[in-house]
Amino acid sequence: MKAALILLFLSVFPAMLLSAISKDSFSQTYASSIVPCVRDNAVAGEIRLDDGATLGCQSIRNPKQKGIVVLLGGHSESYVKYAELFYDLRDLGITFYALDLRGQGFSTRMLPDREKDFIPAHDRYLVDLKAFMKSVVRPRPDEKVLPFLGAYHEVLLESDSIRDPALAAIRNFVQRNF
Repeated sequence: MKAALILLFLSVFPAMLLSAISKDSFSQTYASSIVPCVRDNAVAGEIRLDDGATLGCQSIRNPKQKGIVVLLGGHSESYVKYAELFYDLRDLGITFYALDLRGQGFSTRMLPDREKDFIPAHDRYLVDLKAFMKSVVRPRPDEKVLPFLGAYHEVLLESDSIRDPALAAIRNFVQRNF
């Protein structure tokens, strides 16, 4: 619940007020603290899907894990953008899993123009998210999974066709709490 409150707080207030790093020393702190923290703790990977596409993903496991945050960035974002967030919240016992959905970040593009998004069917995003949850996140039934979604991906969880329990749990959490 503590993680849910923190993430709600992060979504309500401007990021500049929440930054644990001062604006004056941001560049220096980013290079000397954030980059080494992510480099030493993050594991980047990819998921190969049945249709030949690959999805970029990253995990930052916390040895004192109290909860899981699944991060899906917004339009044209990659998990790389969230390095400062991972750093700022590192002492809260949160294990982060981040996914670049199809057409975003390090994932396969469907069109030659990397600036354009396209997916043949909306449900393909659900198939991709399910593959990520099952092959990378693998939550235990008793674990709390908190989604952190860019506005672009919130529509993923609006589908009534979600049958997978992990995806349904994320959708239900978002509907109940946000």
